Amino acid sequence: MNKVYAGIASVGFLVLGSQAGCSSADPPTGTGGTTATGATGSVGGTNVIPMGGTGTGTAGTAATTAGTGVGGAGTAGTGAGTAGTGTAGTPGVADPACKGIKTAAVCAPEGTACPGLACGLADSGSRSCNCAATWMCQPCDYTASPFKDKPAQVLPCSGIEADKVACTEADKGKVCSSAGGEVCACWTDDEGGLIWDCDKPPSTWGAL
Repeated sequence: MNKVYAGIASVGFLVLGSQAGCSSADPPTGTGGTTATGATGSVGGTNVIPMGGTGTGTAGTAATTAGTGVGGAGTAGTGAGTAGTGTAGTPGVADPACKGIKTAAVCAPEGTACPGLACGLADSGSRSCNCAATWMCQPCDYTASPFKDKPAQVLPCSGIEADKVACTEADKGKVCSSAGGEVCACWTDDEGGLIWDCDKPPSTWGAL
C-alpha cells in the first residue's frame, strides 16, 4: 500500500511542475502586417474635336488604398495606387464636302453632316450644317464669340477697313459699320494673321 501512495504523489508533482512553466502575462506574438495593393488610377477620356481641331486629353488620377496590419505586434501594410495616364485627344479630320458651304446651295453627298463650322463676323461664331439636297444650316451661334455683345459705339468705317484687308494689333477687336448693313471687325484669321472681316452683325445686336 505504501508503494501505491508514493506513485500517486509522484504523478501529482509532475502535473504541478508542468503548469508552473507557462505565464498568462506573456504577450502574444504578432503575425506581421499585410501589404495592400492600391487601386489603379483612372484613365483620362479622349476629346475629339470635329473638323480638324486639336484634342487635349485629361490626365488620369491615382486612387490609392492603404494596407492594414494583422496581429498584435504586426506592422501596418502600405498600398500605393498606380497613376492613370491621360489619353491625348484625337485631331478631327476635315471633310472636304464641308468647305465653302452656303445655305440653300445644292450639295452632295446626301446626309453629310458638318458640325462646328466657323461662321459670321470674323468667323467667330459656330454653326452646324447638314446636306439634304441643299445645305440646311443652323443660325450662327455667337455664344463663345468676343463679338457676342454689341459695342457701346459702332462708328462708320473710314474706308481703309475692307474684307480680308490686313489690320494692326492696335485695331484688334475694333468694330465699324460698313455699307449694306454689314460691320467689319479686326480679328485673327485661321492662319494667325490680323485682318478686317466684314459680315452681317449678330442678330442680338439689334439696330446699329
